[in-house]
Amino acid sequence: MDRELTPDYVKKLKWKKIIVISSVILVIVLIFWAFKSLITPTLNSNRIRTAVAEIGDVESTLNASGLILPESEQNIISPIQSKILAVSFQSGEFVEAGKSLMELDRQTVENEYNKIVDENELKKIQIKKQKLAVARSIDDLSAQLDVKKLRVKSLTSSLEREKKLMEIGASTTINVEQADLNLQIEKRELTLLETQIENQKQTLNADLQKLELELQILARSRNELKNKLNDSYVRPGKDGVITWIKKDIGTNVNKGEILAKVADLNSYKVEATISDMHANRLFAGEKVRVRIGGKDFSGMIKSVSPSISGGVVNFIISLDDKSNPLLKPNMRVEVFVILSKSENVVRVKNGPFFTASSDQYIFVVKGDKAYRTDVVFGGSNFDYVEIKKGIKEGDRVIISNMEEYYHMPEIEIN
Repeated sequence: MDRELTPDYVKKLKWKKIIVISSVILVIVLIFWAFKSLITPTLNSNRIRTAVAEIGDVESTLNASGLILPESEQNIISPIQSKILAVSFQSGEFVEAGKSLMELDRQTVENEYNKIVDENELKKIQIKKQKLAVARSIDDLSAQLDVKKLRVKSLTSSLEREKKLMEIGASTTINVEQADLNLQIEKRELTLLETQIENQKQTLNADLQKLELELQILARSRNELKNKLNDSYVRPGKDGVITWIKKDIGTNVNKGEILAKVADLNSYKVEATISDMHANRLFAGEKVRVRIGGKDFSGMIKSVSPSISGGVVNFIISLDDKSNPLLKPNMRVEVFVILSKSENVVRVKNGPFFTASSDQYIFVVKGDKAYRTDVVFGGSNFDYVEIKKGIKEGDRVIISNMEEYYHMPEIEIN
């Protein structure tokens, strides 16, 4: 005979059933969340960086490094081999054109200059003596020539007289022939003397020209030494600031050695370097941007070195604003060579997400999830990347490196 269940027992059975059902539901929920976590990973928002797509311009650039240098810098060289006696200025000081930066030992050059001056005077005396000798020699020969001419004239008269005497029978044929012979001999001697005089003139004039040429050479040497003496006080050709000066008093210096550098710090240029793999993409006239402390300066490539050294190419940039106070000598700067420019396009800030491939995946954030999106990239630079296809203005994009999640269609963000 069945017994009726007590209320307490029924109550226990009911609670037991509730506990079992609740446990099963909890296990199912836990399994569901575990499975979901395997399929959809979760990222902490603090671990990622995002940027909002916007409309703007994107310049496609090449990155390079540069050095700020004075646009104009004079190398002041030693005009002579000498020794530094005194230094009048120090690095960093402003100096006016023509001011003496230092004094060099002039004694050796002065001695050489005085020697050349003496030789110059001696040569002038030699030329004067040579001219007198030429005049005296020509006078002597001219006097002999005059005598010869008179002799020829006399013998000509004698021949004419003998001919007339022979016509009246007062002279013989022999006398006439002898007179004619004497005349021909004297004429020949006259011709020889004229030739001798001409040759003597040419010889004496050649000697005189040689002396005059030697005098000119000495005069040039004298002037060069005089200029060296004037330049022994080392002077800049124009105003500027001394960026370097050889200040060791007593040091010997060679001719042509750099003694100081004076720069115009009111005007600057940039000397830049870039990998040789981009050498064929650099041209004079291309626009560039130079970044200094977050501020961009516009400019253009002035010249490109025709040679490659150490795997890099050097090029010179002319800045539009050459005298900005932010420009400092020997300052390292970032350089961006502008290859092209796209206007009014969708762009996002550059970041590790961009791998320079023309198309790839990115993740677009919508609510608490990020969805994998296939996009096509355009131009890029250090600041922005153009996206031609896949997102629109206002979309929030993860710009951190997400390559390890490319196989996931979506990611939860908490």
